[in-house]
Amino acid sequence: MNFLLVSFWAALKEQRRSLRTWIFALLLPLLTGLLVWQLQPANAGGAVTVGVYIPESAHAEGYWQFLEKRSGTTVSFVQADQDTINGMVAAGVWDCGLILADDFADRAMALNTKGILKLVLSDGSAAYPLVQETASACLLEYIGPTIAQQYLLDSGIATEETLPDMQDRLHETLPENEKTAVELETIDGKPLDSSSLTSHTFQRLLRGIIAVLLLLWALFLSEDLGRWGRTAAARRLAPLRGAGWLLLPRALAATLPIAVATLITALLLPADGTIPAALAWLVFLVGLSLICARWTGVHAVFPVLAPAMPVLALITSPILLDPGSLSPLLGTVSTYNPLTLYLQAADGALFPAVLLILLGVGLTALSLIPQSAKARHRK
Repeated sequence: MNFLLVSFWAALKEQRRSLRTWIFALLLPLLTGLLVWQLQPANAGGAVTVGVYIPESAHAEGYWQFLEKRSGTTVSFVQADQDTINGMVAAGVWDCGLILADDFADRAMALNTKGILKLVLSDGSAAYPLVQETASACLLEYIGPTIAQQYLLDSGIATEETLPDMQDRLHETLPENEKTAVELETIDGKPLDSSSLTSHTFQRLLRGIIAVLLLLWALFLSEDLGRWGRTAAARRLAPLRGAGWLLLPRALAATLPIAVATLITALLLPADGTIPAALAWLVFLVGLSLICARWTGVHAVFPVLAPAMPVLALITSPILLDPGSLSPLLGTVSTYNPLTLYLQAADGALFPAVLLILLGVGLTALSLIPQSAKARHRK
């Protein structure tokens, strides 16, 4: 135990001169704070502004009235020309924009809705799925009487002669007790409104960024531990203490400043599961770094793979989208991806956090097992 403590304090003093550790420790809270400051007010504050361009030839006053009815605390639709919409969306002032086709009314009457609406997006657009659903619902409400009229004629319920007598009924608004109500809720039964959905997407994106940064740090830590394990001092001590026991205090010393930075970063994301998930993720990453550091062929390629790791993380985990929607194979990989467990734990699930901790402890224990004499002789 004394050896571990002395090694830990010695390694901790070395960390004060580690430029890489300070870069990661400062980058985590600074980057997260900057993103929260720049993006959170637009998502969590007032309504998301959506510009709408309606050409004069579109004759879509009725459709605009439906959009106005749905303007509120979540989404606010405002009319503007195309240049204004493109400029405001590109600058991030408006989340997205809608552009109606020049022959909107004619195509709506013909029930030809393909390409009737154009959605203008930027890289920073976050609430566009909600806007798409709202615009589609308004379009369906707008062409609803035409659809009903066409159905009555096709089914033989009405004829061209009797159809005019039914026009009032086709445009009649149902009373509230006869309307179909759609209520959103989470898996655990809690109510979910559109504003919380947007906030959850933003929170998951930030958590994913934190997790990817920590993963990159763990890869570089593994390479540092493996390189130190090949030094003359480490080789002389390995037969006495074991290679894994030599690496453990160095790994913990390197993790301490990163853990403090991670906790500060987690405080910027108010959620019940963020801090426990971040700690569980760190435990797993320490175990992963230790087990990889024991094999030169594994950790030596990490610096080369580092640029590709963020892309792989986005593809194989539900940070931005469900990988299963792209490929069943990616969906299977995502299910068993530790990064997915971290995101689930950050949403408040207890089992994924416990599983990450168990995986980290298990990997750490495996790294402490001495190599066989035959394997040491080969080295």
